[in-house]
Amino acid sequence: FIMIVCMCNQVTEKEIKESIKQGNSTLKALYNNLGIGNHCGCCAQYVKEYLHTLTTDDCHLSCAIKNGNY
Repeated sequence: FIMIVCMCNQVTEKEIKESIKQGNSTLKALYNNLGIGNHCGCCAQYVKEYLHTLTTDDCHLSCAIKNGNY
């Protein structure tokens, strides 16, 4: 199934993962790339937590992306 994270812009979790993989590893970068949080902002907290989860793993975010653990 497809998980829509941002209802305002119809951004899916898969699109967020791909954007992170391309180097957009901050909320601001995802905002600029996908429009995350630029309308109602309800998705911003989820995305912040998602990014935090990635950066608190055993690897840093770049390592997690490189190894496909995102």
